Amino acid sequence: MLLLCGGLRPSTAKRAAEINPRDAENGRTALSLAASRGYDDIVRLLLKHVADVNLEDKARRTALLYAAEEGHKAAVRLLFQDAAASGNHVAIS
Repeated sequence: MLLLCGGLRPSTAKRAAEINPRDAENGRTALSLAASRGYDDIVRLLLKHVADVNLEDKARRTALLYAAEEGHKAAVRLLFQDAAASGNHVAIS
């Protein structure tokens, strides 16, 4: 858990774990699905609740990659802004 959450306080780490579950079939997160469909309000809500922008699915694809490939510019911008505001780097494969 600490590896996934980068040493966050326990309450924050628990919230991150609850917001980042993956589906069993392909390992996608809610953030990945929302970003790939251009659901900007949902992307914003998930990021507000500590969704991890760098989690990869089984195909090693991130929410940012899905949003960019589908042309969802607002979702891409939200993902970059969240990473910048939190001091994290965005993984680009």
